[in-house]
Amino acid sequence: MQLLSTDLALDAAVRPTDIEHLSLLPCVATADHPSELLESPRLMTLIAAAKARYDFVLFDSPPLLAVTDAVVLASRVDGVVLVVKGGSTPREVLRRGSAMLTEAQAAPAGGVLNMVDLRGRDAAYDTYGYQYYRRDDSREERA
Repeated sequence: MQLLSTDLALDAAVRPTDIEHLSLLPCVATADHPSELLESPRLMTLIAAAKARYDFVLFDSPPLLAVTDAVVLASRVDGVVLVVKGGSTPREVLRRGSAMLTEAQAAPAGGVLNMVDLRGRDAAYDTYGYQYYRRDDSREERA
């Protein structure tokens, strides 16, 4: 947020990490009105500068339904990956979040299903991909 509320340069705020070719722009302080900063022209300037300097630019946002920040940010980036907690996120919450992203004209880029217990009742997620993509001639005959 400091880049949106000060004249600090992108290169001065970015920090290297222990992972080669990975840099981090930490949010060192919260703003009083973050959605206003995200709606400012400075965000688009920051995004353009980051895209010119880096191959990939990822933003981590608060949960979609918690505050407006995520929706505002989603409407200004090239794509949105929706992260869903497996086994506990109600479908209605997912529907509402998806509708909010659609209304904001956010571009869907994919989804991540995290915190899935592959040993418990969610074990079907473990084999789904293999069964779905495996060539099974007997299934083709029935199709």
